[in-house]
Amino acid sequence: MRIDRGPCKPILMVHPVGPGNQDKGKKMSRMMLWAGAAALALGAAVAPVTADRHEDGRLSLLNELPKPKELVSKDGTLEGHKTPLEVVKKAINAAKNDKLDELKACLAEDPRKNDADREHWGIGDEKGKTNLQVTAKLLAALDAEKSKQLEQGTKGNFAAVLVQKGDAVHLVRTVRQAPKEEKGEASKRKEYNWFLSSCDPGDYRLDFNTPQLKAFREAVTNADTAKFKEFIDESQTRVLDLLKDVQEGVDPYALLIKRLQTAMKNAERPTWLFGRWDTWGNVRVAFWFHGEKTDTFVVLRFRNEPDWETKTYSTKLQLDLDATAGFNRDAGNEFKNLINDWDW
Repeated sequence: MRIDRGPCKPILMVHPVGPGNQDKGKKMSRMMLWAGAAALALGAAVAPVTADRHEDGRLSLLNELPKPKELVSKDGTLEGHKTPLEVVKKAINAAKNDKLDELKACLAEDPRKNDADREHWGIGDEKGKTNLQVTAKLLAALDAEKSKQLEQGTKGNFAAVLVQKGDAVHLVRTVRQAPKEEKGEASKRKEYNWFLSSCDPGDYRLDFNTPQLKAFREAVTNADTAKFKEFIDESQTRVLDLLKDVQEGVDPYALLIKRLQTAMKNAERPTWLFGRWDTWGNVRVAFWFHGEKTDTFVVLRFRNEPDWETKTYSTKLQLDLDATAGFNRDAGNEFKNLINDWDW
């Protein structure tokens, strides 16, 4: 579950549920940890790659994993849209002042044109309102001064902004993009600026400092197998269940916990990587534990969970076992695909 850095190139060894609608499938197809609130006081197609063959015959893809310090964000040019933090503060201010047109102008082209004016599927007093109206309400409750920017890629076009609200930590993802070219304008220089990448209210409800985060960490740290199983999607445990009782005294879930314990000890504090295209209140976070010799990952999924009886929402956390395995087998490509780290 690590990447050994050899003398040359790295060798790969072994970070909403609700009624569906006709647009949900289309949107889905495009598809921190231990720092928590204290730290604030503080996909895409696979590109062609080459491969190398190990002595044991295995093939390794050679999309290299960058170092955390190589993650950057490039500046925009338009006032109010020059940096991720700048546009997030502008959006929150517009929401607080009920200026929906200004908030809508802070959205990236796709959510502005395709999502903002759609009726939200929400519960309670959200029924009948648009995605933009509900998103405005959620953003208006945030304090723009309690925010922290996290660079997400090496191309400078994607960044996450975490905003604290009490003990909760909410996510605003931002993208740097240019307007689509009109006919005859291909030769004009494009100006790239920062915009909010989502107008789905579910994304803004998610609490990335949910108490479940602490509970998950304790289950892993204390090797509490029963508690640990509560955080795994049963659809991802078929192989583990197949291996159960194969050898007396060997519990595949206990072995998985040991693997995660090793991964989490690789660095004191992980880098947070958020799924670029994840939406509908269902966002993956790859926690990247970068060490001098190895890089390890634990991927969790934060999901917006509605309670139809109480008409309230909560954040449910689960280990994304498939994505965790993918990251630790082929980190370079998984990194690129999760955050869409390509030239736009």
